Amino acid sequence: MGEKSRPPQLPEGMMQLIDEQVRPALRAHGGDLTITEFSGGVLRFKLTGGCRGCPSAWLTAEEIVKAPLTARFPELKDVVADTDLDDDLISMAKEILSQKHAPR
Repeated sequence: MGEKSRPPQLPEGMMQLIDEQVRPALRAHGGDLTITEFSGGVLRFKLTGGCRGCPSAWLTAEEIVKAPLTARFPELKDVVADTDLDDDLISMAKEILSQKHAPR
């Protein structure tokens, strides 16, 4: 059997924030996340479970994952969701959702 890959080494306290704040919010929607890479100040992750492949996954990634992490860890240059969705589909979903949630 192959060796399990080790999770990336994260800054002190980051995994605690993920476990205590981010994961419970994702799990409330039947989802979770897997950290795939941390390099050069950029954290990459995949949404899993109910959040994986959801058309509003980009919003979840921005508001539930990225916002609390960048607020607490200013050294992060970016927090990026690795998606299985086509970039054009993501752009279209962003446009539709921004119009739907625009102030009237």
